[in-house]
Amino acid sequence: MNTAKVQKEVLNRLLSNDPVRIQKLDKDVFVSANGFWATRIPIKNVCFNLEKCTEFNKLSEFFLLDQKDVPLKFTKTMKETPDGVLMKLVPENATFEVWVSRKLLNICGEINLFGSSPIQPIKCQNQITGQFDVVVMPTRVLDEIQGK
Repeated sequence: MNTAKVQKEVLNRLLSNDPVRIQKLDKDVFVSANGFWATRIPIKNVCFNLEKCTEFNKLSEFFLLDQKDVPLKFTKTMKETPDGVLMKLVPENATFEVWVSRKLLNICGEINLFGSSPIQPIKCQNQITGQFDVVVMPTRVLDEIQGK
């Protein structure tokens, strides 16, 4: 995970007086700067003022796998939108599809992805540590974008 990029975004939002939500635990801080993603940062690596952020005590719950979460895999299908490239993900059984911003996934590094539906957060598991370090919200793809 690219914590430098994440923390730059957090600092920019704080400087603009935009809300940043956090949950501080013993060793980690869970941070959401825009509602589209949340990440885990080790407390020892945090460079921004936590007291300038809004406490959101349930943020870490989004990082927990539940019974419905299944591994997701990348497909070769991508869509160009005015906001950037979207990538299509599906579970092994292809019972649903999820679209996610490539830009959001780029902050994650080497990851395994898990999800439970097209509208639930996608959990990104660090392949090295096994921790869930990032959660990203999927993007709704309208029929005209999908080409239907």
